[in-house]
Amino acid sequence: MYNAIKTLTLAALVALTAACGDSARTTAATDLLDRAAAAASARQYPLTLQLLDSLDHSYRDCLDIRRRGTRLRVEALRDLTMDSIAANDARLGALQTEVDAARADFARVDIPTATRYTPPPQRAGTSTAPACNRASMPTDTSSSP
Repeated sequence: MYNAIKTLTLAALVALTAACGDSARTTAATDLLDRAAAAASARQYPLTLQLLDSLDHSYRDCLDIRRRGTRLRVEALRDLTMDSIAANDARLGALQTEVDAARADFARVDIPTATRYTPPPQRAGTSTAPACNRASMPTDTSSSP
C-alpha cells in the first residue's frame, strides 16, 4: 500500500513539474498571454485571437496558461461579435432609410404568388431607351432541345 501511494505521489509530482516544462517556457507563454490581454484591452480582437492561436500551438504543455487564454478568447470573441452587431445595426439603419426613400419611386403590384414593386409607368417626354445597346450583345446560337 505504501509503495502504491509513493508511486502515485511521485507521478503527480512529475506531472506538476512537467506541466509547462521549464520556467523560460512558462515566462514566454505568460508574456504571450499578456500581449493578447493588452491587445484585447485595446479592442484589437483579431490580433488577440492570433496571439492566442500562437499560444495554443507553441505552448501546448502550458495548460494553466492556455486555460487563461481560453477564457480571454471567449471574451474577445464576445466583444468582437458585439462590435460587429453594433456596426451592422448602423449599416442596416442607413440602408433602411435609403429603401424607405426609394419606395416612393415604385408602385406596389400584388401578384398571387408574391408582392412586387415595379417602377411606375414612364411619364410623357421621358426616354424609354434601354440601359444597354442590345445590338452589341452576343446572341445565343446554340440550339436547345
